[in-house]
Amino acid sequence: MFRILSLTTWAALSACVTDVPESSGDAFVDKTAPAWTDTPTLDVTRVEMRSAIATWSEAFDDSGEVHYMVLVDGREAGTSETPYRRLSGLVPGQLHRITVMAVDPSGNVAAETLQGELRTPYGCEARGVALPRRIH
Repeated sequence: MFRILSLTTWAALSACVTDVPESSGDAFVDKTAPAWTDTPTLDVTRVEMRSAIATWSEAFDDSGEVHYMVLVDGREAGTSETPYRRLSGLVPGQLHRITVMAVDPSGNVAAETLQGELRTPYGCEARGVALPRRIH
């Protein structure tokens, strides 16, 4: 099961990205953050006991480069230069919150993040085996 929770402002997640110092002098300082498409999506497929595949809409930036920071349950799960990532180390039978942030080479982060949640299967449920039912 997977559902989109919301688009969230970056302020709540600012501790996840380190600050990039501004250059002095005549050097160009990029202060424009990446932006998502009009209606960004976040999907999770191939959900297994300990892993899943997350895919999301592409973000765009004036620099032409965007990478994505992916969080699982508030902890960094890694970065990606493409709009997808395999999520590993998930706990079976648990609800997991997924967050994706778009970041440009200067460290600017998109104002909104993509968030959703999924529940990993557990035991026989993960193998598609029907559990026996007790008849009274």
